Amino acid sequence: MKNSYPTKYEIYEALMMTSASFTRMFAQKLGLIVTNSKQDVIAKEISRIFLEEEDIEVIRSEAYQQKVNHSLSGFTVLSKHEYFSLVKNFNWILESKKFKTGIVLNSLKKLDEGNVYRGAYSYKRKKPGRIELLQDEENSFDFYLKDVGKGEWNVEIDSTRSTDLKELMDLFEPTLKKDEEKIESLDEKLLNTKNSIEFFDELSKFGKKEHWGLVQISHVSIRKNAMESETEDVEQKDLDGISQAIIEGKNLRENQFVENAVSSGFSFTAMTYEFENTKKPIGF
Repeated sequence: MKNSYPTKYEIYEALMMTSASFTRMFAQKLGLIVTNSKQDVIAKEISRIFLEEEDIEVIRSEAYQQKVNHSLSGFTVLSKHEYFSLVKNFNWILESKKFKTGIVLNSLKKLDEGNVYRGAYSYKRKKPGRIELLQDEENSFDFYLKDVGKGEWNVEIDSTRSTDLKELMDLFEPTLKKDEEKIESLDEKLLNTKNSIEFFDELSKFGKKEHWGLVQISHVSIRKNAMESETEDVEQKDLDGISQAIIEGKNLRENQFVENAVSSGFSFTAMTYEFENTKKPIGF
């Protein structure tokens, strides 16, 4: 957070990135009388008030949270040595401080479920072009290291930025021995339209194993051109149709929305599945 106080414009713009309900509650917290005023009117009134640093930080945090979606991604580290430990590599990074300035790493914590370790990665990045109040963006994500045996480790990342995967890969890569250890990952940009549909079809079959059943597809992103970075989110009515098609055991290509999207040149870049256990009251 900079020492200089943000301008009225910056406070207004940040509030307009949040939800109307948050802006209304925040105004009430400040003692403003709110009736049926629109969000922009309330935001303008708040921007005229001298705010405490804590209040400004609340606005910053809420503005970021409203603009991000969590996604799960990951990669695999393979070693020719059966007893290779990615945990040892991470501990060496932590102890030797072999990481970039501005990064904060937490010690790994072993979870109860098998050989799984959880860590946390935080960093600050300047966002050029944004209003000054939101330029210094603090981001953090949890990651999980799982030993699957015989020198193979799966790394999963629960993050809000597509670049977080590369951040973690760049952290581990210098610690790997050349010709003995390597990172393997799937680059979805290399998947053509047909392959991307087949890939998500295979993922949906996970629910047919080990007492897990698909509840719904809660989020889908599509991209017009495989080389572009901009994606579009799929509307709820189409998500319901895709979910129903998978639950009925159909391939994604049999869904009308998917067929229309493919014929129009769209590629599927992300899909969030919600599963539930058919024997225990748990889901993910």
